[in-house]
Amino acid sequence: MGALQFQSAGLTSLLVTTAPAITVTMAHFLLPEARLNRPTVIGVLVALGGAVLVVTRRETGLPDVTQANPLGYVMVFGALISDALTSIFVRKTMQGYDSFDVTSIRLSVATLLVLPLALWLHPTDFTQITVRAWWALLFTATVSTAVAQLLAFFIVRTFGTTTMAMVRATWCRWWPFYGTRGGGRF
Repeated sequence: MGALQFQSAGLTSLLVTTAPAITVTMAHFLLPEARLNRPTVIGVLVALGGAVLVVTRRETGLPDVTQANPLGYVMVFGALISDALTSIFVRKTMQGYDSFDVTSIRLSVATLLVLPLALWLHPTDFTQITVRAWWALLFTATVSTAVAQLLAFFIVRTFGTTTMAMVRATWCRWWPFYGTRGGGRF
């Protein structure tokens, strides 16, 4: 979310679609079973080539901003690298752990760390939030996030980082469609 202070949501989502390329590239060097082949290398080069083009042109996607602040790019790519390293860590070290246990601990710790920081950095007047919006937030923060994390852990642990990267690639391509065709109804 912080990157959206420096660049548009469209540009950010475009950069996020490079997540699978980043994941499979890092996995190639850190996991013995995740070796790149020729078609994968071509796909990675095409994906990262588009991102390099956007970054070198210093695009922001914002109409009144002529030059991008590099902090937006750093935040997006930092998150993507962190996500890739998480998948690799899960694949390498958590084969024997229960998905529910790991997901519960991961989400609890993240909430305890991020929530106070978010409230401190971005104070909000909670009285302006409707009951319907609270329910939407509660659902999104609990049910959909927990289910997504459970599935991600299971897929990485069972099938590997490359499979998870392809699942993310599919999700990245369909999410904008969902968001414009009825996802944001609250």
